[in-house]
Amino acid sequence: MKLKAQVSLEYLLIMAGFFSILVVLVPAISNSITAFESAQDTVLAERIADSLNQNSRLFSFLGNGTVKTLTFTPTKSIAVWSEGKKIVIASGTKQFEVLLQSEQNIPKQEFTSKFFLTIEKELDNVVAEFQLV
Repeated sequence: MKLKAQVSLEYLLIMAGFFSILVVLVPAISNSITAFESAQDTVLAERIADSLNQNSRLFSFLGNGTVKTLTFTPTKSIAVWSEGKKIVIASGTKQFEVLLQSEQNIPKQEFTSKFFLTIEKELDNVVAEFQLV
């Protein structure tokens, strides 16, 4: 009988040790995953800004009616809005700005799933439009 009690006690101690280690590791892993997702969205916001900047320069040489649509999918969220000729793309605490030749009318929008960026040249002005899929 004494041997069974010792085995049960050892098993209980092993399980307690396992769960105490798990209690310490789960928050650390969760924080790492959150930081990774945030970093992915920051890189995506920078990529959107770069794409918009490059295409707006390219469109200045092309004719009216030229259209290009790009698709992006954020991990958590990307916010987009315009301030006059400037378009702001934000993710978490980082913001990236793109200055275009003409006034833009983009209300603040937050995207948490796949969305389109449509760049169009109309009346010698480059116009950007963001919309959900």
